Amino acid sequence: MKTMFDRAYLVSKLFLIPIAVLGVAGPYVVGRVNLSILGLYLALPMTLAVVVLWRGGNRRDREPVGWIAVDWRVFSIGFHLVVSSLVVSLAIYDVRPLAFFVGLAVLYGLIIVLIWLPNLAPRRTPVCLYHMVVAFALTVFSVTLKYDFFIGNTDLTVHVSLIDSLVETGAPVSLELYEPFQLWHVYAATTHQLLGGYLTTHRTVYVLSGVLFGAGVLAAYGFGRRVTLNERVALLTALFTIFHPFYIFYGMYSIPRSVTSIVFLALLITLLGRTAPGMRLAGLVFLVAIVVYHPVSIPFVFIIMTIVYAVERIVRRSSAVETQPPTVDSFTMVATGLVTLTYWLYAAEPLVETILGALTSAASGSRTEPPPQGVVASPWAEVANYVPYSFFIFFMLLGALLWLRDDTREWIATGVIGISALLLVPLSVPGPTLLLEGLAGINVNRFVHYTYMLFALTGAIGAYRLFSRGGFKLFVVLVLLLSLFGFTAVSNDFVARDNPAVERPFYTYYLTEQERQSYDDLDAMYDGVIETDRPTCRYMGEMLDAECVVVDASTENAMFAEAESVLIRDGELERRPLQFTAYVDEEIPLENLAERNRVYDSGSVTYYR
Repeated sequence: MKTMFDRAYLVSKLFLIPIAVLGVAGPYVVGRVNLSILGLYLALPMTLAVVVLWRGGNRRDREPVGWIAVDWRVFSIGFHLVVSSLVVSLAIYDVRPLAFFVGLAVLYGLIIVLIWLPNLAPRRTPVCLYHMVVAFALTVFSVTLKYDFFIGNTDLTVHVSLIDSLVETGAPVSLELYEPFQLWHVYAATTHQLLGGYLTTHRTVYVLSGVLFGAGVLAAYGFGRRVTLNERVALLTALFTIFHPFYIFYGMYSIPRSVTSIVFLALLITLLGRTAPGMRLAGLVFLVAIVVYHPVSIPFVFIIMTIVYAVERIVRRSSAVETQPPTVDSFTMVATGLVTLTYWLYAAEPLVETILGALTSAASGSRTEPPPQGVVASPWAEVANYVPYSFFIFFMLLGALLWLRDDTREWIATGVIGISALLLVPLSVPGPTLLLEGLAGINVNRFVHYTYMLFALTGAIGAYRLFSRGGFKLFVVLVLLLSLFGFTAVSNDFVARDNPAVERPFYTYYLTEQERQSYDDLDAMYDGVIETDRPTCRYMGEMLDAECVVVDASTENAMFAEAESVLIRDGELERRPLQFTAYVDEEIPLENLAERNRVYDSGSVTYYR
């Protein structure tokens, strides 16, 4: 007798390809070719996953490289030799070359081999995790500690400024919107002082964030182990975690909400181990930590937990396996609601007003914005940078659908998390979230902060199923495929904006030492309002307390016309378009500045009055 799971599996196999075709053909028919191109990164993995299911879904499990007798230390030595060469390359080149990303892909390939060598003894698991943490640290610190000032999406300058003020005065700055987030600032300021000021405040937060997310790799392993009780799946979960572009970026982008991503992962681990003594209390501690540490995050966490809760009830009602406790139970849901409401009512009133205002304006359509520029202007470049998410979709579909096909379905939590992850895809991958933000005006992509571990586990299960269903040839293909996955994860423009494999029309994520020195010089020599690009304005306004506004690019002929003074980042303009109120490339109408005096030129920054 066919169960609900069998029917869901069959329907998925039959309709995924038509849905993929419709997703690409539909926008093309109505004249939205750019959206049709954008849909390819979802359509292709959906199609390939169905092909794999039809051709290889019923093959028996087996050990792909059980006959290999090479000592694992050989691959570990090779790993360290590659790491050494990559560190040397960072010292030689001013900007990370593409060969650096190829080297990282080689490291990932060696880690995969270490995971799948025969006789995965308990002592080799820590070795595999150590290699992953080293590869992740090299990826993150090769940006944050190599370039002078990593700014990411520019919010970091605000937080560094607040930490500087805390170090200098010993008291937090009273800013209404950021007042509830001061725990991160206190933590960073205290660490800076404990280190004796050896590191600057911004490098202190880089190190703290990198170390925290490095520890998150170990937590991801624990998450996979709790769910599946399978060592290789747990290790692959940790590996897929460091393949997630979000995880890499926020390992660099050291702001308060970065921390809550790791705290939520810890919360999930405690929920899965609730039967152990003290785990219920630990879960409550982590729940309170999320609410207090970054109050804006808890609505996203609550929605994700609600989806997992609902899916779990449906799955358990249709399953004969009842031995495992639920991942998210009613107590957790009620506790989340009570803790959130209590804290918001008594300690985060400005945030409540901000959130309600955002929801109201979104419902009324008053914040509708056009689609992001990259989607319209360069859809092929945009979709090329979404390839890591294509890999995730492919492996996640295999992981979730093969669980539906499995007659035993002994890992109930695996199915729950896999189905929940697929339901959360529209809120967690860049194409749909960018369009939803443009239509609703709400920062939908915050969901990705709290879904990466669901993606990693589900994708890891899909990869494990493939590895264990083929022989040596398939093993080699999968090692190369996952190495390519790793390459796209570290070389895309969302993460590697210094030198991506495919460039998008957006600003560089860091300021050079010469640029920062120029800002200091100008702030010391001149007064008045400066018109400049957004990253510069954010930095000078927050770090130097200078008066500045972003150049209005809406009327090209009148650009700079009303400005008291203008600052142009020539060095940035050679590499990337400048972000004024809109992105402007090398066609900036500099002739509009011809009647002004060029009073400062450092080679990378020019200042006109």
